[in-house]
Amino acid sequence: MEWSGRLGRRINLRDLHFLIAVADAGSMAKAAAMLRISHTAVSKTISELEGALGARLLDRPPAGRQPDAFRRSAAPMRHQHFRRTAAGLSFA
Repeated sequence: MEWSGRLGRRINLRDLHFLIAVADAGSMAKAAAMLRISHTAVSKTISELEGALGARLLDRPPAGRQPDAFRRSAAPMRHQHFRRTAAGLSFA
């Protein structure tokens, strides 16, 4: 079975780029400003990504602090893996 069948939706580099931006910026609003897109677009993308994976990827404290769970688990490698993935897919 293909990944898209298991996930119910494809995950693309844009989704991962948004997730990394939120983790770096510390909030969806700041990530949206950094990416120059609407907060709604970022929020919807993260929500869909979490739904596709069946896991909450970010903590959402009321004060808008850094998304601790994602930062702790992925901080050392997230940019490196994103760049490698993007480079590996650029052959098309």
